[in-house]
Amino acid sequence: IKSGYALSSAWVSVPYPITTSSPVIGTGFNGSELLYIGTSDARLLALNTGDGSLLWQRRLAPEGESFKVLSSPSVAESGAVYTLTSRKIGFGRLQTQLVKVDQLGFRRWNFAFPANSFAIGSPKTISFKGSTLILVQVTTIIAEEAHGALHVIADEGDRAIELSHRSFSPCRRTLTSGQSDPHSLLNDIEAIWSIGSAVAGSVSETQPSLKGSFLMPTPAVNAMNEYLSIAIVDNVCGFGVYRWDGHSLEAAWWKQHGGQSHSSPAILPGHLMVFGQEDGAVKGLDLITGAQRWIYQGDEPALATPAGPTEKYVFAVTQRHLLRLSADTGQPITCLLYTSDAADDLA
Repeated sequence: IKSGYALSSAWVSVPYPITTSSPVIGTGFNGSELLYIGTSDARLLALNTGDGSLLWQRRLAPEGESFKVLSSPSVAESGAVYTLTSRKIGFGRLQTQLVKVDQLGFRRWNFAFPANSFAIGSPKTISFKGSTLILVQVTTIIAEEAHGALHVIADEGDRAIELSHRSFSPCRRTLTSGQSDPHSLLNDIEAIWSIGSAVAGSVSETQPSLKGSFLMPTPAVNAMNEYLSIAIVDNVCGFGVYRWDGHSLEAAWWKQHGGQSHSSPAILPGHLMVFGQEDGAVKGLDLITGAQRWIYQGDEPALATPAGPTEKYVFAVTQRHLLRLSADTGQPITCLLYTSDAADDLA
């Protein structure tokens, strides 16, 4: 592996209130390449990738309402952009809506999720059997219990139609809000909201700690012959694969975990599902059966989404290292130290 620091920038934008959204690349109405990113005051920005100039910006929530974009947008093959916006409704409790904006920046529709439901991961878009589908993984909190669910939403131009949703039953998690609980979901949500609300450049030692975790995972999707395989890692209490055949959403397999934080899953060549864990493990599972093919056990959190362009390698980022693992065995081939100060870095 040969790597180095970027020495110069092609351009640098003016300041924007960007906190927890990553940029995504899409195509504008005239075929130009655009960069989309969400802001902490619920705006979607469209920048020209050539010079960084702002083409347009749209507020995704009514003025005066405290909505925020906490995750990255998603761009469909049509060029439409889908963004999740959330507002706070109580301690550790959010309410989320999905917003569609077209290539010209016009808002086309809003879709509200059920009461007490929120999504902090990103939406996932895919074209399947002639339809544009948006897959959103949500968490619902009712009383003192949380559970996850997957929603399949179809974009019909000027409206959104929910085709199906499925709870990750019987996976439930009893909630606590004590600061002494290392796996308190409510405290983590509070910390995510606080960091997502921060003024750029103002994060300090008093900022709430995320204990090595960050956003909720985002689903990964792979189009098979007659169905979609949707890989889910739910930080509430489980992980598995669901299948969508155009009519129904069914669980292919599902396993429960103890509540620790996980990365988003990646679906890699050879039907390999890979994700990292807070305890340093990187797991490779068979996408079809759920059988564990291998496990790499490290000693620092592995919470960035893995990647693997071929059937030979899996790349994983831990708190201080970039790992190149064998896709067949999970054994490390290369380990690159990229920071020596674990306390101040979060990958």
